[in-house]
Amino acid sequence: MLTSRGMQGVVNVVVLLMLLATVILGATMVLPMKSPLGILMGKMASQKGMISGMLSTLDPKVLAYAMNADPGMMSELLEELDPEIVAEAVNNNGEWITELIGYLDPVAMSSGMNDNVDFIVQLLDYLDPAVVASAVNANGDFITELIGELDPKTLAASMEGSMDFNNKVTALLDPRVIADAISANETFMTELMGNLSTDVLASAINANAETSAQTMNYLNVGVLASIINANGPFLADLVGSLDPGLVAKAMSQDQQFTVDLVNRLDPIVIAGILNGSATTVTGVLERLSPELISAMANNQAMTAKLMDKLSPSSIGGLVNQVGGFAAALINALDPTVIAGVLNNNISFVTAMSDSTNPEIIANVLKNEQYLIDVIARLNPVIIANAMNANTQMMTGLIGHLDPQAIASIVNDNTGWIADLTNAMSAANAADSINASSGFLTALISKLDPAVLAAAMNANPESTSDIMKYLNTTVIAGVINSNGTFLTNLVKHLNTTVLANAMNANPEMMSDMMGDLNPAVIASVVNANGAFMTDLMNRLNPQNTAAALNANKQFLTLLLHEDADPGTPGVQPGIKPDVLTYAINNNQAFMNGLIANMDAESAAAPGNDSDFSERLMHPGALDPYMVANLISTNGSVISELVGHLDPQGVANAINLNGAFLTELMLHSNNEDLTSMINDNGTIQAMLKDLVGLLDGDVIGQAMSQDPGMMEAMFAEPPDGIDPQIIIDVLESNEGRDFITKIMGYMSPSGTVDLLTSSGNFISDLLYWNNSTLAGLNPQVIINALAGPAGNPNQNVLRRTIMYGCSRVSILGWDLDSWGWSQVVDARKANSAGNPHRW
Repeated sequence: MLTSRGMQGVVNVVVLLMLLATVILGATMVLPMKSPLGILMGKMASQKGMISGMLSTLDPKVLAYAMNADPGMMSELLEELDPEIVAEAVNNNGEWITELIGYLDPVAMSSGMNDNVDFIVQLLDYLDPAVVASAVNANGDFITELIGELDPKTLAASMEGSMDFNNKVTALLDPRVIADAISANETFMTELMGNLSTDVLASAINANAETSAQTMNYLNVGVLASIINANGPFLADLVGSLDPGLVAKAMSQDQQFTVDLVNRLDPIVIAGILNGSATTVTGVLERLSPELISAMANNQAMTAKLMDKLSPSSIGGLVNQVGGFAAALINALDPTVIAGVLNNNISFVTAMSDSTNPEIIANVLKNEQYLIDVIARLNPVIIANAMNANTQMMTGLIGHLDPQAIASIVNDNTGWIADLTNAMSAANAADSINASSGFLTALISKLDPAVLAAAMNANPESTSDIMKYLNTTVIAGVINSNGTFLTNLVKHLNTTVLANAMNANPEMMSDMMGDLNPAVIASVVNANGAFMTDLMNRLNPQNTAAALNANKQFLTLLLHEDADPGTPGVQPGIKPDVLTYAINNNQAFMNGLIANMDAESAAAPGNDSDFSERLMHPGALDPYMVANLISTNGSVISELVGHLDPQGVANAINLNGAFLTELMLHSNNEDLTSMINDNGTIQAMLKDLVGLLDGDVIGQAMSQDPGMMEAMFAEPPDGIDPQIIIDVLESNEGRDFITKIMGYMSPSGTVDLLTSSGNFISDLLYWNNSTLAGLNPQVIINALAGPAGNPNQNVLRRTIMYGCSRVSILGWDLDSWGWSQVVDARKANSAGNPHRW
């Protein structure tokens, strides 16, 4: 596209050549025969009708010989001739003039023309363009040689004085003749350009589009390029006056010619031309065929030569398939001009995109500083439309881009990128992303997280929409390969924008999670605790729960001590302090999340006892917050506990006595009671759990809040169903646990508990040998025996002593239902009808 502008200059040159040829013809045809009395003969020949009648009787070959022998006399003769009379003779003797020219010496004729510019200019006003054109077309070799002998300034002056004539003649000239003349006279044409009026030349070219366009096919690209390179200012002015349609047509006539020419042009010259001709360039682009641009861009011949000269260490890396020309050209172009051209030619850009080799475009884009300037001036909507209309091309393009260059461009054009994102088609953008995982992986690592975050923050709707179409595997791969970038990116993101995007695409988030590397995500989360906390407040708990429910393994590894089991000790899972901070500060979100989570999925990470222990250590998870979660989500927690691993839970409890103690202080006994009474899975799990718990830890926790324990042991349904406790305690694990725990429980707490739990204890101790209902007396016996058979360490004994002291010293009256039942409790002697208190 860029290189095509240079072609405009070529067209201009072609027109100049045509004009030159015309002028030369006119001048040559006017020359009379040799005579030492040139002046006298000139005056005689000026008699009306004389020359015209004479020429038809003369032998062209003889006359040409005479003229060639004395060019000086011919110069003097022309000064005395009447231009109108000479023109009449030429117009009436076209065939004769044509034949004469074939015998003339170009060197001899050029001297006469160079010395008589005014005469030639006047002569052209009377000549018949058709006659002149016919003579030129029939004498291509002569014209070619003659041009080399002419004075460029003289010819330029004659052309400027005969615009109408030149235009008419050009339309009748043979493009091949003109092209040959130009190609054979590089030096002359180069100098001629510097003396021509751009208005005159542009007028001639514009008035003869067909001839000008066809002439391009026959020009020598090397000569033409040299002429253009030597006349930058002239061509810059000329291009602004040319008809864009003509230039486009000329360029499209021969794609290979255009490509070859571009390789020989001076980028600085072309850049100057383009920078001064924005309007014309815009018009040309509207008319150029995408196939032509593609042919120019996909010029592979020069690629090999270019690659040898490229510097790998250059950050911008001007690795450009269009060659050194395009790379240098981009640096010299005015970004404002190019942006204006692109903004006004969306249909052309769209069509060209599909016809261009993505690798070519990618290499041009690696000229980052220039593109940064251009992008800042481009209309994002137009660019987005072009991208949306060329998904396949964009997909291929991304795969060839230099991540470093693109990252730099993005980093320096935050606002523009934001606007572009809003204008892009989410589906098409996603298609390109999905097909370019390798590029994206490399690109992300080089982007400035703050810039990318700003673009995302400024386009919340686009961010949400594009996620619907993304390939989760690709995105996960990009994320997995750019943990550091992602960590820094999160610091700059707007939590509301990100949350909205995630909330709007629950399925995509769920699918992507399965492909993510827990180690990477853990690293990101660990480094952005505050962000994650704020984000959680804005996420949709239902969607988040759905994603977690569908990715148990991911969640488990994410919270594990080693997020990547394959490299133990390298990357830990999410740090408990980060997670606890987020949980502690997002009560509402956590309530909603738990309410929507699948118990089995939620239990998976909880079964990691190490993580649980780290999560509940002092200063980490807020027991009050956890208690509220349990109280607000009783049914979910009930189901969740049933999927927990007793060993994992026991380890977490045993190692976090302080947490458990404080948790119990804030827990709602009704929810805990309901969970135990209504969930058979929990009841089964409790049997295993009790045997794994540390009685000391549980005893201390229970002692701190006897009130809560009292409430839990109230009459069902307000309290725990005794049968459940019976089943738990009668297990071997339960017996051992009770023996241990009673040695550490607080006497005062136990008194309060027993005082308020008479009915529960009564039902608990009810034993039926036939139905095996009630608590097995052996359990009580074991409890009375105390830890390791030492009654002095038994909580019941200590409780009795404590109670007696309270009664005697403080005058405290124990509730008869509670205390008396404990004092009078004994084993029944007969089966079937146990003694009740």
